[in-house]
Amino acid sequence: MNKTKKLILGYDYDDLVNELKYLPDTRHYNIKQIYQWIYKKHVNDFKLMTDLPNELRTKLNDKYTLTLAPPEQVSLAQDGTKKYLFKFDNDKYVETTVIKEDKRTTVCLSSQSGCKYGCKFCATGKMGFHGDLSTGEILWQLLAIDEIDKFTNIVFMGMGEPLDNAESVFKVIKLLIDPNGWGLSNQRLTLSTIGIPDMLIHCIEKTKINIAWSLHSPFDDERHQLMPVQNIYPLQTIIDILYEYKYYFSPHRKLTIEYLMLKDINISKAHADALAKIANLINARVNLIPYNPHLHNEFLTPNYNEMINFQEKLKNKGVITTIRKSKGNEILAACGNLYTNKKKIH
Repeated sequence: MNKTKKLILGYDYDDLVNELKYLPDTRHYNIKQIYQWIYKKHVNDFKLMTDLPNELRTKLNDKYTLTLAPPEQVSLAQDGTKKYLFKFDNDKYVETTVIKEDKRTTVCLSSQSGCKYGCKFCATGKMGFHGDLSTGEILWQLLAIDEIDKFTNIVFMGMGEPLDNAESVFKVIKLLIDPNGWGLSNQRLTLSTIGIPDMLIHCIEKTKINIAWSLHSPFDDERHQLMPVQNIYPLQTIIDILYEYKYYFSPHRKLTIEYLMLKDINISKAHADALAKIANLINARVNLIPYNPHLHNEFLTPNYNEMINFQEKLKNKGVITTIRKSKGNEILAACGNLYTNKKKIH
């Protein structure tokens, strides 16, 4: 990014008004035009905003920028999954994945560089926490990729805990669903979270996007071993919230429990029974995720029969259950694989 220019990618309409209203010869309708050029037309070059006066385009170009550094690295798996590596200011490395399946193309956005919560099964937690991403840095992961006009869905499920960077993430959501901005349907956005109570409530009440709750064990002690956050935000706290707000969800707005299957650890009948009880209580479906080996393996992946048997136990309890197909393993782009550090890259 040009250090002499101010980044205004990530500004909402009110931000742009406050920033540009004192720029000479700028009218309110010009600001609306700029807003739509950025978020509806995905143009990041002021010179291409052809319905703006030439003098205004020149002034904007002299003072502001809408771009950050392009991806440093792009990896492509045989199954079509793609992974982009970005480097932002202060050595914040992040990875963004694009997953293609049938007619669906999903972009998995990162909200932080690394993660502070240290889940034992996740490679991202091993790299530590290197900072929140700004609204512009999150959006740049969409604008800088080849699939900018081809994706169908977005998941906040990359590096980091989205609700730990709630201000930036909620602003991105606002820009994405604004009919005068990106204009995406709420149904095409999903936020994955370990469950941070106050921000979870805000997300449920103030947005209409899908929510995926990372559970991974229905038992307190075991979940604490896998996910240290259990000590701060216990299972029952999150269950109580999701139970209270379960009627905010419907067939058009999904509440999903994400459940990572770890061989010999969390796929017994007792686990299935307890998981089904929680899912039925909060009216959630369950997405079973096979453990994806990575650079810091501590666990094993169940075999096919073990996964199917666990799924059947849930189905027999009336729970809508799917097994997520692992994609992008060979380039470490699968769920729980995202990991980067400066030493690795250089």
